[in-house]
Amino acid sequence: MEISNLIDKAIIESFKLANERILPRKAIIKIVQGFIDRKDSIISKRIEKISDKSHKYLIRTSRGLYKLNPEVQFKFVGERLPSKTKSVEVSSKAREEHTEDLKKAVKNWIENFPKIPYYENSHNFLGAVNKCEDYPLFKDLLNHLSDSDYDICQRWEKYKNGVKEEGWKKKELLELFEKGISGIFKGLNLKFVRYHSNLSDFECSLPFLIYDSLIYSRIGVIKIYKELKDLSDKEEEQLKFADDVEEYRLDYNITVSRISDMIIFEKGDSAIWGETIKSIKLGCITELWECMRVPKKDIDIPRQNKDEAISIFDKLAPEIEKSIKGIIAEVKQLEEDEDYLTKELNDALFYKVFLGECKYLGEKQGEINGKNAV
Repeated sequence: MEISNLIDKAIIESFKLANERILPRKAIIKIVQGFIDRKDSIISKRIEKISDKSHKYLIRTSRGLYKLNPEVQFKFVGERLPSKTKSVEVSSKAREEHTEDLKKAVKNWIENFPKIPYYENSHNFLGAVNKCEDYPLFKDLLNHLSDSDYDICQRWEKYKNGVKEEGWKKKELLELFEKGISGIFKGLNLKFVRYHSNLSDFECSLPFLIYDSLIYSRIGVIKIYKELKDLSDKEEEQLKFADDVEEYRLDYNITVSRISDMIIFEKGDSAIWGETIKSIKLGCITELWECMRVPKKDIDIPRQNKDEAISIFDKLAPEIEKSIKGIIAEVKQLEEDEDYLTKELNDALFYKVFLGECKYLGEKQGEINGKNAV
């Protein structure tokens, strides 16, 4: 599409200066005025015109922001747009209005802040991170925060990387279990899975059952100790805390005992190391666990190696303990980062004007006293 209108050219060029390629109306106006001298009202009317059904150069989003129509290819003809932007004087009112837009990004960040994945929910964590960072003004918000006397940006990256590190440590621990079990059941070429019911032949969930119990019990204790800070000195609350800690600590032993009590039986063309309805008192246990399923012809292999497979976790105890301690240390650091970030983000909602380089308004925000607020 050929574009000859000078204002239209400046509007289109304004999106090339925006990191997110999406802008609020007043940001477009200020950037356009850096190219050409036009009144706010004239530029505003032109924005509305080229975003209506007849032109559709721009698309107005549900949040009232604008972006270029990706289906339109632009070709500038006629009078050339100045190659360098002019210096634009931005009023304090414009800065404050832009800060209010940035606060919406802060609120979105707070509302979707990704929680530490204590267990196996890394997908939930990544989904929450995307909800924060996909917000249209998030990158511009980081521009402003990076010039503040807080280290929110660095701490945010540290927090995300810390969760990745914790995930790697958990994966290493699980792989340690899987390697040990593979060495016992040689020749079966087992596939290790994280669910524990209705397995297919050559699938094994034993490492994950033990791993999940270990992570749950040890991390569970940390969570309860953290909650202890909020408890009063009432004796009954202290006793409840002690009972909860003991419950978590017993969980691993209960899991191992339950696995030891499972039987190896035939079902159809398969042999299962697990539980049957007959071996469970109805009402006491609501789910069935299967440690392993193999073809019926291989039933002697789990029978001969069951005890060794359970005892492998005791043999690996030193390595397991080292790995668990590493995970716990990582979780404690993540909790500190989470507390810091949520506190500082809530404080940011009280800024009057954000510091930092602003590509939308076209200049550096004004000096501010104190902690970036007046």
